[in-house]
Amino acid sequence: MITKDWKFEKRDLIGRLSRVEGQVRAAKERFGVAHDPASMMQQLSAARNAIDQVGRLAILEYIKSEIADTEDPVARLETYSSLVKKYGW
Repeated sequence: MITKDWKFEKRDLIGRLSRVEGQVRAAKERFGVAHDPASMMQQLSAARNAIDQVGRLAILEYIKSEIADTEDPVARLETYSSLVKKYGW
């Protein structure tokens, strides 16, 4: 397993994850009260999409920073492309 420090601005990704947290919390609260099932599904769908977007942004930024720091960007890209394939981003 490859472990590295993040070399790019993380504030945007952390903000996006905070919004995901709020969407999940809103969906969770809908289980405790009478609710429109469509609104709960909408919150869950929004959270899932937001998590996918954070994953895509994170891996792309990480790959860009890694390619910039290597003499063999093709080999590095092949290494990280397996992550993209594995997690579907």
